[in-house]
Amino acid sequence: MKKINTSFFKTLIIKSTLICLLVLGIFGQLGTLLYAVDCNTSDITLTTQTEVNTFQATYGPCDRVAGQLRIDDDNDSNDNITDLTPLAGLTSIGGSLILAENNSLVSLNGLNNITSTGTLEFAENTALTDVNLLSLTVVNGHFRVKENPLLPNLDGFSNLTNIQKDMDISENNALVNIDGLSFLQSVGGLVRLEQNPLLQNLNGLCQLNSVNEDLTVNNNAQLTDCCGVYPIINAGGIGQNINMSGNNVAGNCNNNGNDLNGTDCASEFCIPIPPTPIPTLSQWGLIILALLLMICGTLYLMQPNFAEEENKFNRKYKTKS
Repeated sequence: MKKINTSFFKTLIIKSTLICLLVLGIFGQLGTLLYAVDCNTSDITLTTQTEVNTFQATYGPCDRVAGQLRIDDDNDSNDNITDLTPLAGLTSIGGSLILAENNSLVSLNGLNNITSTGTLEFAENTALTDVNLLSLTVVNGHFRVKENPLLPNLDGFSNLTNIQKDMDISENNALVNIDGLSFLQSVGGLVRLEQNPLLQNLNGLCQLNSVNEDLTVNNNAQLTDCCGVYPIINAGGIGQNINMSGNNVAGNCNNNGNDLNGTDCASEFCIPIPPTPIPTLSQWGLIILALLLMICGTLYLMQPNFAEEENKFNRKYKTKS
């Protein structure tokens, strides 16, 4: 009787194992190259789309800017900044992250893997409508959103819990709500909301429990509902002065907070909905690595004991013969 031929299966398993090892090696090398080091320049300023596109080639491979990252379009109608997705490899900024005077930039997609930064400032970005920084949890400096005329909300900050210094949200002509700040718990400096003509309520501040300096809410023409700051005012969580005036007279947002009361401001509205978490690039890397290990492990477990199987086969047919 002819012996079983196991060479084909042996070759298949060996090749599969080698491919797994090769893929794992390449993946590990790429991970080391792309997401392990600071950028080669501490402070970086980007003024054109070409500079954004070639960011990793110029300053990397890297995932962290140790100093300041400034994105400030020169607005010369040539090579204007419109897309930040080439910056998706960044996960933290050691200094300030500043976006100023970008007249063609609509979205901040590409910065959504950043988990922490120093001062964060968005100012005079005339086309900006979407701030997607869903991975950001802490600002180790000031938080400033000023003079962005088309920005309707701050939903892209829905994982932000702590601001170390001042928070200033002012002169944003299209800003309707700040619900995206509903997980914010503490501000190390002052809180200022001024001259946001369409802002209607402060519900996004309902989880805020500590402000070390002043709370200032002034001259927001349509602001009628300030119950979002009633819990912190009632608990004595404002470190210094409360300044609330010049807001819509039909609401409870004037008289330096004295118009707020527990009867009108029921606490039930303050139940923030957790955002759907978006894995960062490093998290995606771990997921892919786990899948590869699972595949390779399965191939290994499927590998038969060829010598034993061949002996069994031969004994069976030797007995029959």
